[in-house]
Amino acid sequence: MDRPEIRRALVGRGRFDQPDVSKWIIRPGGARRIDMRTAGGVLYPNGGFYLEVMENERLVYTDVAPPNSPAWGGSPPGVGIQS
Repeated sequence: MDRPEIRRALVGRGRFDQPDVSKWIIRPGGARRIDMRTAGGVLYPNGGFYLEVMENERLVYTDVAPPNSPAWGGSPPGVGIQS
């Protein structure tokens, strides 16, 4: 799947109204990067890797926030695994 309009529809709900989906390589080991911007202009970078991909069934990926991002105020969320 490499359709930015679909990717943007999947992210950016809630307080993040301007998602920048710059990379989705959907395959095991593929990279993902989604930068979320609030209405106030604060940018929250996110990234990770896909661990498991089963088309139309299951998608497992890591969710990693860079620790040096000023948006997180020195306390980014820990690494998460989403499925």
